[in-house]
Amino acid sequence: IVQTSDVGVAAATRKLLAQEGARGLYRGVGPPLVGIGAVTAVLFHANGAALQSIAGVQDPRFVDHLPLSTVAGCGALAGGLSVAVCTPVELVMIRLQTQDPLAKGAARGPLDCAKQIVRQSGMHGLYKGFTANLLRDLTQYFAYFMAYEAAKRAQVKEGQRTAAIASWQLLAAGGMAGVAGQITHLPMDVGR
Repeated sequence: IVQTSDVGVAAATRKLLAQEGARGLYRGVGPPLVGIGAVTAVLFHANGAALQSIAGVQDPRFVDHLPLSTVAGCGALAGGLSVAVCTPVELVMIRLQTQDPLAKGAARGPLDCAKQIVRQSGMHGLYKGFTANLLRDLTQYFAYFMAYEAAKRAQVKEGQRTAAIASWQLLAAGGMAGVAGQITHLPMDVGR
């Protein structure tokens, strides 16, 4: 409601609760909750396959010897491949969140929404926004995988492998990767 009107967060929340109850706060979250598992599986499998195909790496945890540009390029390739899954998931989520649930013909849920899109536009309709998502995810995962590896390398002493760092250091590297990914992701997501 906030993204599609001039009211503030508090007023939009009150309006949403009055119209739909607490269930309205969760409208549209089904697709990303289910879809994020598929997107992430594709992303990390594709990253491992890219590292193996391009750099001969057998285990993606051991890439210390690779240039950061290779790690980042494989990440970008993986991000590009994950768009095949994330585009329909995000489209359904956005449609559910921005529709008036009380309007005649409003989608009753994720599957109904997807069926409506296919009925109106064919299967290719589920891929509306694909190019924007592709550009967003290529840059996001280039930055994400490069930042993760750079942050791991920054925490080891000369000659030490990144596989030897502590769990908290991996968490810190993951946090840095998340920030780097979001810095590139957010401006493109707003633009699309």
